[in-house]
Amino acid sequence: MNLNIPIVFIVPFRSGSKGLINKNILPLNGVPLYLHTVNLACSFSANALVFISTDYTHNELPDLPKSVNHIIRDKGLCTDDTLMSDVINDFILQNVFEESIIILLQVTSPLRTLSDVKKSIDLYKKSKFDLVMTVCETENNVLKYGMISNNMFCPIHEAKSCFENRQNLPQVYKPNGMIYVFNSSWFIDNKGFTTENLGVVKVPPERSIDIDNISDCKIAENYLKNQSKL
Repeated sequence: MNLNIPIVFIVPFRSGSKGLINKNILPLNGVPLYLHTVNLACSFSANALVFISTDYTHNELPDLPKSVNHIIRDKGLCTDDTLMSDVINDFILQNVFEESIIILLQVTSPLRTLSDVKKSIDLYKKSKFDLVMTVCETENNVLKYGMISNNMFCPIHEAKSCFENRQNLPQVYKPNGMIYVFNSSWFIDNKGFTTENLGVVKVPPERSIDIDNISDCKIAENYLKNQSKL
């Protein structure tokens, strides 16, 4: 794969949030939530293309930088049940006309840094991973869990993990939804994100917040205010 290809940022967000009404345009530390992500994408490189995919009009996003490509998403791709893979597939088919490196940034993860983005892109370029994503540490007691089939317990890890002390279990990580990096042609051919060939960049749990309610907003806002004092 040719890595000297365009870099395209896609920032998808929509109206209609049920948990926190219009959360994607609400102010967070004095800046609309979506704009934290858009501004970061714009700061990466003058040569990178930045798109938003949304159902908000230009008038509803008065602070959107002029360099950002504003794509009005089809209403059928703005429902509660819409899959992100369908949004990205449609975006690529409609707007990416040559092979590109796609960086997906979700606006509900406003505590990412430019360093996180650069690390993710660098790892993707230097590796043979299909997709690179950010992760954070999580509780490892999940390794004691399992599913039930015909009254039989089926461990999600190893059977012995169910009976181990937590301190003896391996560290567990979870995707935090902050950054995804992949090739546009690969995504279309693969029909989505799913692959076992995944690279990861670790991000601290305190920056891995995914804003869904007012409590999340307050936590993120306090973090940003504390960072500004450093």
